Amino acid sequence: MVTAEMNVRHTQTTTYSPPYSTRTRQLLIPSPMAWMTPSVLVVCEYIPIIFASLALPAETYRLLWFEPKYITLDTTLLNLAVCISFIFGFLLPTVLSRKKPRSALNTLNVSPRTLAMLYRCFWIAIYLTFFGYLLFYVTAIAKGFNPAMVLAMLSGQKGLVYEIKTYYFATIPGVTTCTQFGVAAVLIGTLLGHLDGWKRVKWLIILTLILTLVRAVVLSERLALIEVAVPSAMLAAFLQRPRLRSRWGRSMLTWGPATAPFVLYLFFTIAEYFRSWSNFYVNKGASIWEFSFARLLGYYATSLNNSAFRYSVIDPPSLPYYTLEWFWYFPGIGDLLGLREQGKELERVWMSRLRAEVNPEFNNEGGMYLPLVDYGVFGGLLWWFVIGIIGYYLHRRFCEGRMLGLLLFPVFFLGLLEGPRILYWTNGRAFPHICYLLIVIFLATRRTSAART
Repeated sequence: MVTAEMNVRHTQTTTYSPPYSTRTRQLLIPSPMAWMTPSVLVVCEYIPIIFASLALPAETYRLLWFEPKYITLDTTLLNLAVCISFIFGFLLPTVLSRKKPRSALNTLNVSPRTLAMLYRCFWIAIYLTFFGYLLFYVTAIAKGFNPAMVLAMLSGQKGLVYEIKTYYFATIPGVTTCTQFGVAAVLIGTLLGHLDGWKRVKWLIILTLILTLVRAVVLSERLALIEVAVPSAMLAAFLQRPRLRSRWGRSMLTWGPATAPFVLYLFFTIAEYFRSWSNFYVNKGASIWEFSFARLLGYYATSLNNSAFRYSVIDPPSLPYYTLEWFWYFPGIGDLLGLREQGKELERVWMSRLRAEVNPEFNNEGGMYLPLVDYGVFGGLLWWFVIGIIGYYLHRRFCEGRMLGLLLFPVFFLGLLEGPRILYWTNGRAFPHICYLLIVIFLATRRTSAART
């Protein structure tokens, strides 16, 4: 009798308790919203920017942005051809596909093993991100950086922004790369929050956003915050839609993106106040609102103008560079093949031509033209056609609730959103988190079978 009681107690005390839920998690996948469609984004963003850049007189380019206008009707037609190639690539599979667009909810079933794997991938990405930021800030402090410099920068001390960015927080190979895993960490954490609740991931996501916000302010690096916040916000908006019961909430998710230009303008104004206006333009006569509007317009208009200059005046590289930039700077391979030094030389030539003939202050090369620079007109348009097909495939998987779409399409959408300014997908800063997300998707796809209802 005593022995039996001891065995029961021993059994009770040694029972294994798994760290995560042992039941399958289900996630409702809503029907897609129109603003998340890549072709809609191209029509609503790219085409207005193209025509506005052409319509602006050359005098505006000289007065506001201190550079000559290189945009012509021919370069505008090439930009429109890029848009048409992408849209055609996106719509062609839709026409050829025999599957009808769904109107009901899908259900994504995630097994306990897959959920545990997602948590492990989330923690790895978090550790890499925090490790990168820790070394980043510790190195800056070792060089003499202190909070007083931040206060001086915010108060408008001239030249301090450039000094902080180029000396105290100079790029450290490997360390800066680690901080880019924050994009994957927040995106995976957002998915986990909707699958398993926010308790385990909420504060880590908030801390990552705070670290990224500090980086965006101190280093005047708005893209660092945008690339972390936008994909995760897009995923959260998509997954949260079935849970909203109020008509007002659903209407905000459906039509709220129409206010995106105003939100962008407000965010840009706040960022430019510390980045440029308080340092260089506060005494030029214009208000911060006028200055930021002209500056925001200039970021897109001059990107297309730089693209026209790049395509029309400068000889193309001997090998594809812009669409394979990550490969040129890949550790080991780039050095072994001598591509890294060639890439740096191309950048030096580009900046020297900007200083001599355009304006180095606006140095974005524009994303639409760069494939045409690498492969010529026909090859570049074909490149955009293939990107349109990829966009269709990722968008469809996103709408179906597949892991491939949920984790990768928001990053693709971000790259498309930034397309008029930069070619984000092939940039070295995007390579780490895109590769990491592909690994996570591969591991999750092996363990997850999605049920369709």
